Amino acid sequence: MLVYLPAMQGDFIWDDDKMLLDNRAMRSDGGLVDIWFTTRSVDYFPLTYTLLWVQWRLWGDNATGYHVINVMLHALASLVMWRVLRRLKVRGAWFAAAIFAVHPVTAASVAWISETKNTLSLLWFALSMLCYLRFDEDPARRRWYVASVLAFLAALLAKTSVVMMPVVLLGATWWRHRRIDRRDVMRTLPYWALSLVLGLVTVWFQHQPALGGTTLLRPEGAASRVAAAAWCVWFYLYKALVPIRLSMIYPRWDVDPAQWVAWLPLAFLATAGGLTWRHRRPLALALGYYVLVLLPVLGLVAMSFHQHSLVSDHLQYIALIAPAAAVAALLNRLPMGTAAGVVVLAILSLLTWHHAGHFQNQQTLWSHTLRLNPDAVAAHNNLGLSWAKRDRHTEALVHYREALRRRADFAPTYSNMALSLEALGQPDQAMEALRTCLELYPRAWRAHYNLANMLRNAGRPDQAVIRYRLALKHHPDYVEAHINLANVLYAQGRFDQAWAHYQAALRWEPDAADVHFNLANAYRLVGRYDLAIRHYRLALQTAPEHVDAHMNLAIALIGDGQMHRAMAHVRQAIELQPQRANAHALMGDLMGRQGRVDEAIQSLRTARRLGPDEPIILSDLARLLVGQSRTTAEALALAQRAAELTDRRHAHVMDTLALAYAAAGDFAAADRAAASAAALADEAGQTTFAQDIRRRQQRYHEKVRRETPNPASNRAGDQSSP
Repeated sequence: MLVYLPAMQGDFIWDDDKMLLDNRAMRSDGGLVDIWFTTRSVDYFPLTYTLLWVQWRLWGDNATGYHVINVMLHALASLVMWRVLRRLKVRGAWFAAAIFAVHPVTAASVAWISETKNTLSLLWFALSMLCYLRFDEDPARRRWYVASVLAFLAALLAKTSVVMMPVVLLGATWWRHRRIDRRDVMRTLPYWALSLVLGLVTVWFQHQPALGGTTLLRPEGAASRVAAAAWCVWFYLYKALVPIRLSMIYPRWDVDPAQWVAWLPLAFLATAGGLTWRHRRPLALALGYYVLVLLPVLGLVAMSFHQHSLVSDHLQYIALIAPAAAVAALLNRLPMGTAAGVVVLAILSLLTWHHAGHFQNQQTLWSHTLRLNPDAVAAHNNLGLSWAKRDRHTEALVHYREALRRRADFAPTYSNMALSLEALGQPDQAMEALRTCLELYPRAWRAHYNLANMLRNAGRPDQAVIRYRLALKHHPDYVEAHINLANVLYAQGRFDQAWAHYQAALRWEPDAADVHFNLANAYRLVGRYDLAIRHYRLALQTAPEHVDAHMNLAIALIGDGQMHRAMAHVRQAIELQPQRANAHALMGDLMGRQGRVDEAIQSLRTARRLGPDEPIILSDLARLLVGQSRTTAEALALAQRAAELTDRRHAHVMDTLALAYAAAGDFAAADRAAASAAALADEAGQTTFAQDIRRRQQRYHEKVRRETPNPASNRAGDQSSP
């Protein structure tokens, strides 16, 4: 725990965001169903995700708790491995486990929250081994066998890198009894079955396109992979024995199988296996365990990490116990073995302490990686992202361009670079970068989504809709895409389609106040007041201080005829935002509907003071003042100002102006204003309102006709001639 103290003070790094922070299954109360029974994750490691799901409810986005748990899992796994080695009668078992516990190579698993899958998987792997060995000592106690199989299943569900467990069990059996019979093989059949099923599941997941990333399949042929596998084994063994210059991403080799030197590591490995089997069988078993446990990660099958490098420290985590045991056994034979062991542990502890400090945050991790491997494209990309998150977009672009200089086809960098270009006020270059990303990788849903946002901001909503739909085609559960697409459709008046996408977003974020609010708005605008009221209330359950939700809920309640309830929400809005003009205006409207004219006028005067040039407020106040004989002139002045502010293009305002003219006795002007108001209402499709205006216009017209004097007659009577 002391050695890993720097890691416990660290932050989230690399894909911790994707696995934890941005993973909606972690935040959702129903997320366990998705974790266990859907294919929405990049990998099927449901036990690990369940542990993180529980931790999210304990620590939230505070990284310290996750780091502490991961270090504790590593410590527990080391202790159980000690008991396993002791039951196998390996010399220096405790010392071997101690070496493993403080070995610098383990830092890539212990200090990286995403690699909780490694520490958790090793713990269950070790428990399965321990239970099997107990069963092997007393086969009559079958509960140990059942416990071993269940623990192995748990290990696979944490991470399937333990699929070679059946072979390891057979090796342990041979080590104990110097033979393997048919009964021993039969005992491993359940382990083989579990390994096969969950191994195939993992391969299937790895062959699916990574979310927002490039293809995961390695382009090399089978011969190159076989040759490179031996290179990886020797590299891992070197880092296990000489754990210096450890890096998150090592240089990626190109192994040409046509060159004879490419096969030398494999030849040396076969020779080492043969010699140790002949002369040092314990060492041969350790080497065999090491190679077998590494086999799933040597590149013979596709792995997402291999697009960056063929090797990584976290990939040899479970295998590392073999060289640790070999070194411990060797030191156990030396005359000064205990003293040498103390020195070894001290050196390893200091190295791990130092290396764990590199995992403090994205900046420290990727800066260290680039010092050792300047060609690490992912390191440049990730360091650029870390600058971008701090709004240092100029520095971010330096690393994005450096990444693309080294690998021009790395699609994620184009997508990330586009966001920095947009932030720096270069939207055209940003959209071009996104288009390049999508040419390289058309399934990059995040790039489609970002391009849609930029197109929407550029006033091209139809093209934005196309891009949002493409993002959702490749990632149907992308909540932000559903919300933004719904918002665009809502603005276009396509309410049915908008509802569908708001509802899709709510399946993942049932407590999202803004989604409920937007969905309620869409329902309200088409007169579905019951549904609008329901969703406004759901929004307020999560966000009780959402002023707009209170205001719009009041409007929906008015439409549903629930005036008293509407007034309660308007009061709540005024309490939350006393300076909000339209809240006071709505209160005035409600009071006016209830015949409380004086109070209504007072509320509207307050609203006018807060929003002196709000035409609807001016119009509503003028409408109330029309009925007050002493305020006719003020009413007319307010109505004229409202008409001026709306360029005489608002039906309600023009109708108010007509009323004000009529109150002032100018029925000709009232007639003209009413005619304009009726025409505007017709244009807006407000047929009933237009009919009401015309009825009032008819009365104005009648007044004009009655008040206009008849002209004098010009005709004289006929005069008869003399």
